[in-house]
Amino acid sequence: MRASPRAKLALTAVVAAHGIMVAVMSMTPLHLQELVSTGPVGAMWVTRAATPWVPTPW
Repeated sequence: MRASPRAKLALTAVVAAHGIMVAVMSMTPLHLQELVSTGPVGAMWVTRAATPWVPTPW
C-alpha cells in the first residue's frame, strides 16, 4: 500500500464512493417520508435489500 500510489488512489476512491452511497441511502427515506406515504417507500427498501439474496440457495 505504501509503495503504490495507485493503490492509495483506488482505496480513497472506494472509501469516498461508499461514504457517498451511505449518505444518500440514509437521507432518501427521511426526505421521501415528507413527500409521500411511507408504505411504498418501505416496500421499495425491502425489495432492494432482499434482491441480492433471492437467487442464492438456502
